[in-house]
Amino acid sequence: MHSPSLRAKSPVRDPDAPSTVAPRDEGRVVLLLLCLLAFAIRLGVHGLFQSIAHPDETYQYVEQAHRLVFGTGLVPWEYRLGVRSWLIPGVLAGVLEIARLFGGSPAAQLWAVTAFMAALSLPLVACAFRWGLNAGGLAAAIIAGALNAVWFEPVFFSVHPLADTIGAVCLTGGMFAACPGGAIPKRPRWFAAGALFGLAFGLRVPLAPAIAVAVPTTCGCHVRDRWRPLAAGAALALLLLGGLDALTWHAPFQSIWLYLWLNAGRGLSSYFGVAPWYAYLFLEFGYCLFLLPVLAGFAILGGRRLPVLLAVATVLFVSLSLVPHKEDRFLYPVLPIGLTLAGIGVATAARRIASALRSPWSERRLGLAGAAACAALSLLLGAYGGFSRHFREGSAVLAAMRQVSADPAACGLAVAPAEDWWRIAGYTGLRPGIALYGIAPGSPSASGAAYDYAVSGRRDDLARYGLERETCFPEWLSNGTTDAVCLWRRAGGCMADAAPALRAAMPADFWANLRR
Repeated sequence: MHSPSLRAKSPVRDPDAPSTVAPRDEGRVVLLLLCLLAFAIRLGVHGLFQSIAHPDETYQYVEQAHRLVFGTGLVPWEYRLGVRSWLIPGVLAGVLEIARLFGGSPAAQLWAVTAFMAALSLPLVACAFRWGLNAGGLAAAIIAGALNAVWFEPVFFSVHPLADTIGAVCLTGGMFAACPGGAIPKRPRWFAAGALFGLAFGLRVPLAPAIAVAVPTTCGCHVRDRWRPLAAGAALALLLLGGLDALTWHAPFQSIWLYLWLNAGRGLSSYFGVAPWYAYLFLEFGYCLFLLPVLAGFAILGGRRLPVLLAVATVLFVSLSLVPHKEDRFLYPVLPIGLTLAGIGVATAARRIASALRSPWSERRLGLAGAAACAALSLLLGAYGGFSRHFREGSAVLAAMRQVSADPAACGLAVAPAEDWWRIAGYTGLRPGIALYGIAPGSPSASGAAYDYAVSGRRDDLARYGLERETCFPEWLSNGTTDAVCLWRRAGGCMADAAPALRAAMPADFWANLRR
C-alpha cells in the first residue's frame, strides 16, 4: 500500500515547462552573444540608413546638448517655456564632449550618440532573456531575447534619443527589478525598481498608467519589504529631477507639472494632430500585416507565465490609444514587454508541437529555430512592409549637411523656406563655424550674401539669391511619397549681418492656441 504522504510529494509536471534546465554559464554566453548581435545590428542598420526618427530627437535633446558643449543651437518652444527636463540633454552633452575631446567631427559626434543609445537599449535584451529563462526555460529566453534584439521596430527606434526610448528602458528595468519571474526580489531590488519607475514617470509622464498597474500588482500588501524601499527609490529619483528643474528652470518639477498642464489641461498636443482610438491598431497592422494577431496571440499565451507583464502592456497600449495625439514612437515602451511575452508564447507553442510530434529537439535547438524564424520575419517586414520608409526619413537632409560640413570654406547654410527649420539636423549636423539662416517668402535677394549654401525642396528656385543648384538627394516622406532635398551653393564668403540668424519659430496660430 502506497503512503499518501509520498504521493502528495510527487511533483506534477507542467506540460508547458522546459524539458531541461540551461546551465548558468551557457545562459550567460547566449545572453552575451544576443547583446553583441543587438548592438551590431543597431549600428549597422543606422550606418546603412541614417535617419531622423522625429524632430524631437534633434531639437529637444541632441541640439540642446550641443548648446551645452559648443554654445550654439536652435531653441525650440519646449525650452523657451521649460517643458522638458535637462537630464537627457545633460547626459548627451557628456557623450558629445567625449567625442569632441577625441577630435570627432559632427558626424562622429552623432555616431557617438547613436552608439550610446544602442548600448542603452541592451538592458532591454537582457531583461527579455532573463524573463524568458525564468518563466519558460532556455528556448523562451533565446526567442524573447532575439525578438528584442532583431525586431525591426526596436532596431530602428532604440538608437534615437527620445523620451520614449529612454523611458522604455527605465520602465522595463523597473518591471524586471520588481517582477523577475523567479525568486522574490530583495529590498535593494525594490529600491532600484522605485528609482527606475520614478525616472520613467519624470521623463515620460504618459507611462504613469503602466506604473500605476505595475506597483500594486508586484508589491501587494508587503508594506515594509516592498512598498517602503520602492517608495524611497521613486522619491529619490523624483527629487533629483525636481532639483534639476529648480536649478535650470527655477521651479521644482516644472518639466512635469507644466507638461501636464499644457497637454492634459490645455490640450496643446492636439495642435500637432489627432487620431481615433483605433489608429495604433491600424498602424501596427500596416507594419506587421497578418503577423499582428499571431504575435498578439503568442503574447497572451506568454502572459499566462507572467500575467503582470501582460497587464502592464495592455494598460499602456489602451491608455496611449485614448490620447488624441498619436505617433508611432509613443508605442515604443510597449514593445519590449510585448515582444518578451510573444517570445515566451512562441517557445511554449513550439514545445507543445515538439512534444506532440515526439520530436527529440532540445531547448537550445527550439530556441535557435525560433530566433532564426523571428529574424527572417523581421528582415522581410522591415525591408518591404509599411515600416520600411522610417529607415530613410531625414537621410536626404543629413547627406546634404554632411556635404556642407566637408567643405572647409563653408560659412553659412540657409533653409528654404525658413519655417521648415525642423526638417534639418540643426547645428548638431554642422561643423563649428557654419551659421544657420532662413529664407522666408519675400526675403531680399541681398540676404544671400549671409550664406554660401542652402537646402530646399525640389521645386524651390533660389537663383535670385545668387545660388546655383549643386545636387539633389532623394527623400522618403512620412506619407510614403518621395521628394528631394536640393543643395544650393554660391561662391565667395559670408557676410553674417546680411540676414538674421535662423530661429526655431512656431506659427502664430500655435501661440494663439497656447494663450486661449
